[in-house]
Amino acid sequence: DQTTWIKYWCSEWRQSIAEGAKQFGEIPVLGWVAHGNLYVMMTLLIGAAEVVLRRWRILVMHLPLLLLMGVMITAPANNFERHMLPVAFVFGFVVLTFWRESQRARRNADIR
Repeated sequence: DQTTWIKYWCSEWRQSIAEGAKQFGEIPVLGWVAHGNLYVMMTLLIGAAEVVLRRWRILVMHLPLLLLMGVMITAPANNFERHMLPVAFVFGFVVLTFWRESQRARRNADIR
């Protein structure tokens, strides 16, 4: 309602979608999927696991994501959606990379 022209384009549909997303976000555990903080925390936990497992090459590949999280911390509009969307999008790839490297390490351990 606060924009100059987009508020007239499918406003009822957009409001119903926004209300549905808000209601889904209020469900105790399932609603966490709708919040960006879940993806930030999980990405940081995977990064910590990579440090513990000494996967420095993979950690360097995630450095741009870590820099983005640094911007999120120092930004005046902290915890804002424009910073969360890239983290939420990249989280799936971070999980896939962690899983792939874990499988590779397990195979190398079995060979030895």
